[in-house]
Amino acid sequence: MSSTAAMNLLGLDSNVLAANDPLNWNDTPSFQQAAVLVKSLKVVNDAAERSVALMSSFNQSVTRRESEMQKLIQVVKDNRHRIPDASKSTQLTLCVKYVASVLLLTVNIYFSYCYRRFMANTTVKI
Repeated sequence: MSSTAAMNLLGLDSNVLAANDPLNWNDTPSFQQAAVLVKSLKVVNDAAERSVALMSSFNQSVTRRESEMQKLIQVVKDNRHRIPDASKSTQLTLCVKYVASVLLLTVNIYFSYCYRRFMANTTVKI
């Protein structure tokens, strides 16, 4: 939300505030009304409260024993250490690298198999 939108929501005329020195805003009736409204608002850290609720719910659904939870937290911590950037592009890059390495390994195994069959069917004459 922009400052102008917030001021409009509070009933403040941004033109009146812009025309006056900020030191004199306390003398403006609309500023005084907005100040009373803002002071009466209850401040809530909604994101933090949601995070705590989500983690509590997750804890109850995943495991009931503390030792299992500690192991799970260690796995998550280790994964975050190994992959500090969990963005979609990083995950996609890691996935592509993994698929490429599996494909390369599969090709190597196949060629090794073909080579062994070829050598088994070939006789060497001296």
